[in-house]
Amino acid sequence: MEIKMSLGGIHFLFTSERPIRVGQQFDSFLDDLEAIPDLTVPFLWDWADSRTATTPLRGKDLQQHYYAEDGLRFCQTWGGPKGYIASTVYTPDFRTLKCYVNQEPFINPLNDLTTLIRYMPMREIFQYFGVIFFHAAQVEIDRKGILFTAPSGTGKTTQAKLWQKFRGAELICNDRTLVRKTSEGWCTYGYPVDGSAPVRSGRVLSLGAVVLLEQAPVNELVCLSAAKAVAHLVSQMVIDVWNVEARTRAATLALALLQDVPVCLLRCTPDEGAVRCLECWLNEKEVF
Repeated sequence: MEIKMSLGGIHFLFTSERPIRVGQQFDSFLDDLEAIPDLTVPFLWDWADSRTATTPLRGKDLQQHYYAEDGLRFCQTWGGPKGYIASTVYTPDFRTLKCYVNQEPFINPLNDLTTLIRYMPMREIFQYFGVIFFHAAQVEIDRKGILFTAPSGTGKTTQAKLWQKFRGAELICNDRTLVRKTSEGWCTYGYPVDGSAPVRSGRVLSLGAVVLLEQAPVNELVCLSAAKAVAHLVSQMVIDVWNVEARTRAATLALALLQDVPVCLLRCTPDEGAVRCLECWLNEKEVF
């Protein structure tokens, strides 16, 4: 079985000897059959063929453990009492990548593409290809993507829905947005695994502006220094925070974005006043 898909402008080819269930959320991300893959990902089901690194742990998050050995990198998904339930083995340039899936601890087959993607080092893949993985909501206004990014609970979705309600904007992403610089400038992409209340749009838009959010009693636009803006942007990127190389790469991408795209801090209330305040700034910056 072969599945061609575009995520953040990266062309993936997923292959498997077993059937994989591709849910409707992926429909708008399925790729042109003629596209040349940037990355080929075989899912392999013989766990006995997988390899576990014997070197010390490089880093970890809540689900995955990372190792390096003999010029290879390992991203191993921890299943608690089940032990490791997947192991992705790859070269640093991703020319070679294999994802082994451990079916043994499970009664039902692991054949859902959403689950399989979560077994992969997606944060590292995106960074390698120059894609910024933002914790952000996004709306489309006049064919431009406007990103709202902030820590959870600040009101990203609230501000996006205010634009939807009062200005007729289209909600493109609710919690995850991909951003990449192309030959035509910075573009935004949806992501099919988009948080707890997903909005899964495959629309590709020109990035108009990035809006950092803070809750406040009155609406106010703040222009940040480059250093503060980069720090804010990096804090809302989905990266391997344990990895110094990843943090450095994130700062480099944030600085490049800042040079080309308007970025501001909006201290805001959850009402139409915030829309009017931001709208004035966007018009001043000639985003529309």
